[in-house]
Amino acid sequence: MASRPSKRKADSKAEEVKPAAANGVVHTGKKRKLRPGVPSEGPSTVRWLLTFLILSIAMVVLACYVVYNGRVATREQHESRAANSNVTDSVAKKANNKLKETDKVNIKKTTKPPASKEVKSSGKKPAKEDKKKSNKKSSENSSKKEPSKKSQAEGERIVPRRKDKYINKTTVDLTNIPVLQWPIEPADPDRPFIIEILTGEKAIRRKKFKQALEAFEEILTRFPQSPRGMYGKAQTLCKYAELKHSNKYLDLCIDAYYSVGIDNVITPKDVRREALLRLADRASFRGKLQTSVKAWAELAHHFPDNQLYTRKVALTYIAAGKNTKALEYFKVAVTKWPDDLFSKAHIGLLLKLEGKFEEALPLLLDGLKKDEEIRKLAQFFHHGGECLTRLGRSEEARVLYAEGVSLGHFLSPWQRSINNEPGLHGQPWWLPGDTSYQNTIKLLEGRWETIKLEALGVINQLQHVVKGLCETGELRRLLLYSNGKPDNSGCSMLPETCGLIKSISASATCRRCQAELVAMVPGTVTWPAVAPSNTHLRLHLGLVVPSNSRIRVADETRNWQEGKVLIFDDSFEYSMWHKGEDSLLVLLSVDVWHPDLSSEKRKSLTPI
Repeated sequence: MASRPSKRKADSKAEEVKPAAANGVVHTGKKRKLRPGVPSEGPSTVRWLLTFLILSIAMVVLACYVVYNGRVATREQHESRAANSNVTDSVAKKANNKLKETDKVNIKKTTKPPASKEVKSSGKKPAKEDKKKSNKKSSENSSKKEPSKKSQAEGERIVPRRKDKYINKTTVDLTNIPVLQWPIEPADPDRPFIIEILTGEKAIRRKKFKQALEAFEEILTRFPQSPRGMYGKAQTLCKYAELKHSNKYLDLCIDAYYSVGIDNVITPKDVRREALLRLADRASFRGKLQTSVKAWAELAHHFPDNQLYTRKVALTYIAAGKNTKALEYFKVAVTKWPDDLFSKAHIGLLLKLEGKFEEALPLLLDGLKKDEEIRKLAQFFHHGGECLTRLGRSEEARVLYAEGVSLGHFLSPWQRSINNEPGLHGQPWWLPGDTSYQNTIKLLEGRWETIKLEALGVINQLQHVVKGLCETGELRRLLLYSNGKPDNSGCSMLPETCGLIKSISASATCRRCQAELVAMVPGTVTWPAVAPSNTHLRLHLGLVVPSNSRIRVADETRNWQEGKVLIFDDSFEYSMWHKGEDSLLVLLSVDVWHPDLSSEKRKSLTPI
């Protein structure tokens, strides 16, 4: 049996353990004796504290890094937004800088310099104090808070939010602020509405058309004659019309441009110019050529030194079919600018269309030789060649046509149509099997006697004589269909024939085709002619065919036959003659789409 330890030994053990307890180490359970040579547990505690401290510092550093990067990213976002879209703030800052400069000038004018004796005696500078007071007053009027010294040193200024939403024209000079479409002059009527104008323009750039329209309508509510308000509204309507493909909004846009460009007498010069240019373009696109002519005429009136505007008036008159008016404006251009070969060549073109070939030819040839702009236009090679042919200079005409082919204006010396679609097969004569119109040809040939009887019943009533097409004799015609629409007058005279043409969809829906009854008197010879486009073929049904009547297409000549259809491509040069003495030559001429054109392409082509 083991003896119990003595009290003395127990006390000595407790004493040996006390120093460890004193060092802060708390033991649980049974007390253990420290062996000699083993260090105390104090240094391990220090290491634990140091580790905790290092980890805490690292976490603090990491948190600071994250916060710093977040602020930098936020600042960069704000800077990019301000640079890209905050136009109004930048204008306001510039406006306040202008205001500051204006205040300085006003202070210098109004402040009286103190007497020199008083300055010496007092040792102060009253002028500077007055200046500070005036600056303080102006800053109190413009802002509730005083800007910091740093912002003043950098030339920046806090911009107030005005209750009236616009800058008073008596306090701010915005003459040369570059972000506006046009500079705002001191006497400009739109000067009080600068903020609304900028808001509307900014909304247009962002394609927020409803917001833009509201901004410009707000201006027009306050000031109905506001030029920039009217212009901004027109611009918004046009952009929205393009987005929605809406003719309704396009018409509203044209009316708005008309109001600001023509009706509004207080419109500034730069705004008027831009409004009229857009009006001319949009009206021409919509097919409103009279409105387009008026817009160009207004531009020529307000800007008489601009040669382009005078030309545009004349060119638009030609497009509207008013050649006499066009000739007047081209003559005005030549009077102002005697070296204007472009206008001279167009005068030659208009004279040629009047049949004055000898007067027209020198002007046309001069433009074709010397003016690069004229050489880029195929119609001048076409009309120049026709002038040479009519004057008996056919060889020179062939040389001119060959030059047009080399420049890419014509497909070949024989095929000289101007409005061409690429990729279409071209040949002078066609057989029914070469086309997709065998059924159409059978229909016409099967009903030819009915068509003939109806035509002979009205043949003596044909009064329309085609002028300028015949070298000798006379050619008459009765129009039945044109550009995909029936002619009411012709169809009322030949109802059965028009009904037959209506059943031929390739003709009745063709926007570049015609259908007509043709009659040639004996002794008629037509001048060589070419269709304006290669997008259709022509069918001739012989109704009454006297002897010695023929047709030439390119360099091949053929005869008509009664009850039979001839198919040819009239984009090639063709000529007809009736040298018989018996009776009239009577034909039914029907155009159809070129068989190589797809249905989608046919729908997209517009009349010429």
